[in-house]
Amino acid sequence: MTTKPYPSEQEAAATFAREYTDRAAVIRWCADRVRWVDGSEAVQDAAEYLHDLSTRAQADATPVTDRPAVIRWCAQQIHSMGGNADAERAAEYLDDLAVEAQEARDEAEAQAHLDALVPLVDSLAAEAQQRRTAAQESEDTVDDLMQFLRDRLDEDERIARRVESSWRQIGETGVIVASDGDRAEECANGNWTGIAEHITQHDPKRVLREIDAKRRIVDRYAWLREHGDTGGTAWVLPLLALPYADRPGYREEWRP
Repeated sequence: MTTKPYPSEQEAAATFAREYTDRAAVIRWCADRVRWVDGSEAVQDAAEYLHDLSTRAQADATPVTDRPAVIRWCAQQIHSMGGNADAERAAEYLDDLAVEAQEARDEAEAQAHLDALVPLVDSLAAEAQQRRTAAQESEDTVDDLMQFLRDRLDEDERIARRVESSWRQIGETGVIVASDGDRAEECANGNWTGIAEHITQHDPKRVLREIDAKRRIVDRYAWLREHGDTGGTAWVLPLLALPYADRPGYREEWRP
């Protein structure tokens, strides 16, 4: 009796995983593997027995979903033939191939899962990058809006400070009097009375107080932003900027 060398279990399992898809083919594959164990009569009988089983299984063309289980089943069929040592060795060989086939299947499934995850991971990474870009653009926009507001407030302050005195209206007339006693030009008719009232209500001192209050709001928002908690106050700056919507540099994207 001449003992033939065992084929590599890994190679056999890989071949099996690639080429055999129905039950009859898997059983026939097992029979061919058993023939390689050795040339003893018991082993060859086991191979023939499996070959016969594959012929009977040809009527079932259902694709195999668990190939390692079919290999283990073939091993059990040889075990059931009796206690011949050579046949048992052939059955153990199939058991080893079943283990290798299971490992190959697990690796293939794991790789398939990984391959399926790649597009998802790429998509999530792209979305994260988009969010980072959007967040950076949002930060840049807020920086620009804050600077725009500060520039406008500085401009308002310069204009208000050019006026050395405050104003008051004489009764309900159209006459405006400066705090230093000088009389401004009297409005020509009654329609100017409301204008005079509006002008005095927006006395330079009041304008400066409003500028100070708005600066404090902007500075407070900047402080909150620097410390990572604006407290849901993102609406504040766009509203402060709205009165300047007609000024150069204002962006429509800031409009609340």
